[in-house]
Formats: sequence, C-alpha cells, structure tokens
Amino acid sequence: MSHPHKPGGHQLITVPFDTSRTLIAQVTEIAGTVAPRRCHKHPDELMSFDLAATLESIMRTDTGIERYKRGVLFRSIYARCGQCPHNTTPRDSSIDGCPIVYAEFFKPEFSIRDEKRILLPHRDDYVALKANESIQDQHRAWMAREPEFRCTLGNELLRRTETTITLPFQTLAVQPQFVHCPQCHLERLGIDPDDAHASFENFVVNPADIRSHLEACQAYAANPMGVLLLLGNTGTGKTHLAVAIMRELVKQGARDLVFVKHRHFLNAYRQAQRPVSFGTAPAPNPLSACQQSALLVYDEMTESMENAVAAEDLFLDLFETRIGNFRPSIITANMNPRKLESVLGTRLYDRLRRVSTVLEFGFPSKRQELKPIYVNRIQTRGAV
Repeated sequence: MSHPHKPGGHQLITVPFDTSRTLIAQVTEIAGTVAPRRCHKHPDELMSFDLAATLESIMRTDTGIERYKRGVLFRSIYARCGQCPHNTTPRDSSIDGCPIVYAEFFKPEFSIRDEKRILLPHRDDYVALKANESIQDQHRAWMAREPEFRCTLGNELLRRTETTITLPFQTLAVQPQFVHCPQCHLERLGIDPDDAHASFENFVVNPADIRSHLEACQAYAANPMGVLLLLGNTGTGKTHLAVAIMRELVKQGARDLVFVKHRHFLNAYRQAQRPVSFGTAPAPNPLSACQQSALLVYDEMTESMENAVAAEDLFLDLFETRIGNFRPSIITANMNPRKLESVLGTRLYDRLRRVSTVLEFGFPSKRQELKPIYVNRIQTRGAV
C-alpha cells in the first residue's frame, strides 16, 4: 500500500553497473534525472529524491536474489607448486596438505582449472559493497592486504597468476525513494496542520526588521549547532520559524526530530511519575526522547506553576544532556532573556549562554493581519 509520504510504484531505473565509480556517484547521477513527487494528501508538497534511503534499499537487496547480500567475489588464482601431486597425476580430488580444493558438491565455477583442465589453487573472498568506494578501488586494497599463500605439502610460496572480480549483478537497478512529505512528517511529530504548514517561503516579513531573524533561522537550518533561543511577544512568528527549520531538515532527509510544547511536556512527565497499580505499564516518560533526539524544538516555554526548584532540575537534566552531547535545540518563549533565566534557573541559563544564539522578537503580534490567509486555508481544505 502506498503511503502519502513515501509513494511507491515509481518506475525501476536500470543502468550498467560501473566498477570504476562509487555507488554514491552512480545513484547521484540517476537522482538528477528523477523529478520530485507530490504527496497524495498534500498536493502542494514536493518530495525530493532521498539519496540515503535509495542507497540503503540498494545495499539491502537487489532484484530479489540473495547473492547481493554476500557481496562481491574477489578471487586470486595461483600456479601449482613444483611438487604438487596434480602435476604428475591429474585428479579431481583434494589431497592432504595440498592447497587445491576440489568443489565436488558445489557449482563448477568453484573448481578452477588451467588450459589442460587440471585443478589450480585459488582463494575466494566475499567483500561487502561500499557506497563510497568503487569496486576497483576495493579490489586494489584487497590485493594489497591479501596474505601470502604457501603450500604446506611442498613448503613453497605460491605465485599469484590472476585475480578476478565477480559481481552479483551487471545492471544497477534503482528503485527511487523520496524524502517524507514535510507536512505529513511534521504532523506525525504532533504539530497541528496549521503550524505544520509553516515554511521560510510563506513567512510574512513584517516588519522589515524581522528579515534578519528569518535569515538567521535559515542559516541555523543549514547547519544546526548549539541552542537557538526565539524570545519575545506572542504572535510574532517564533513557532513558525522553528517549524520552518524542522521542515528544511525533513526535506534534507533528517530523522529523529522532536517537537514538544512546554505544557504537554510537563503534563506527560507528571503522568510518568505517578505510581501505577501492579501489572499496569507506567505512562511513557518524555524526558529520554527529548534528551536523545537529533533536534529538539521546545515550544512555548512558560513559567511553571509547580515547585520552581524541581522544574529547574528537570530542565537542567534535559538541556544539560543535549548540550553535553552536542545535540542542537530550539527554545521558543513568550518572554525576554531575563525572564527566561528566572524560569530555567541560573545554572542552566549560564550553560545556555555559552552555546546559544538569541533572537528577540520585540514586534507586535501579526495574527490579525494573517487572518485572511488562515480563512483562505480553511476554505481550501473544505472546512465548514
């Protein structure tokens, strides 16, 4: 069954497999010929070619046969030693101490013979295909590290006469994969459809001074590092820009993103701390997921009504772990930096200052002027 974020049924693309080029280079070239797909649920959303997912699908399998999992066969063929019994009495058999192995019960190609049909010693090695290294480069590295081959029967070092490469396929078959539909992906993260529609393109630059904030968020999306603090008045576009950053990362194929509103995080955390009756599973604790995610957007930070010390310790556990493990975070809050320090506590705020970029939104709310856009979106979605 096709999914709106990962449409199936795209035509299989086949090209000759080039052993002199990396798999990444060959698939990237194919990507340039594949047009973006549109989401079935959100036709205005374009999904670009997902290079990482496509490479993963190729590395995992090919056109249905299992040989690909065994990798590429590198083979070295050697001359027989001067005292080899096969030189004087050719036979289809293995002899104790002789490196020649007769593959009686296997496929004929496992028994290597010379022009007189006499068995030759050889060694095989299956090497996993690497996405960023060509077959020829892998083969050269393999030959350089292959140990010497000595015949124990004649105590003679064997001379390598030939090497061969056997591919599991001659044609590279690519089933294009596409990045998730940004809108679908963001909605699955718990972002409501209205906010999930946010992008840098539909951000209203008003007043003009807010353009610098837009550009700073675009730069952060290109290289998320540290903590981005979006602070200031309500209705000024802080959540919009935070979600727009997530949208760009989704379009780039990023995974393990978390979006959580402050009130929802605290409520889920309280539920997880409550005792449960025997045999009942406790509610999931959101702390670990928020600590470990590749990017965390912590939205609408406000002053907690509960014990201030307990709240400070909780936020310290959350963000100290993220900062210590170099995981980027975005915090939006309807307050100024001084008020945020009182909410988070001096210990955490001091840590944040070392790694954070602060954007202050001291602008008036623009939700009223955006009302016509919201009404138009309602009508477009067929709402009553």
